[in-house]
Amino acid sequence: MATIDYIAGFFDGEGSLIIRFKKDKRYKTGMFVEPVINITQKDKHILEIIQQKYGGKIYYHKTSYGTTIFGN
Repeated sequence: MATIDYIAGFFDGEGSLIIRFKKDKRYKTGMFVEPVINITQKDKHILEIIQQKYGGKIYYHKTSYGTTIFGN
């Protein structure tokens, strides 16, 4: 079920890629760059399958529309 093609399509519809820049004097540039991949879903089952296959974490975010589950 969780083939790479399925996950790519799922990510295309429900995912996002965020690049975070954090100030950090330990690095030559003074910045730490952190790529974050998110997939948002209201049903945690598919996120658990992806997590089992590729790792990552699952988080819960409550909004006025209900609970959103996302993984990164």
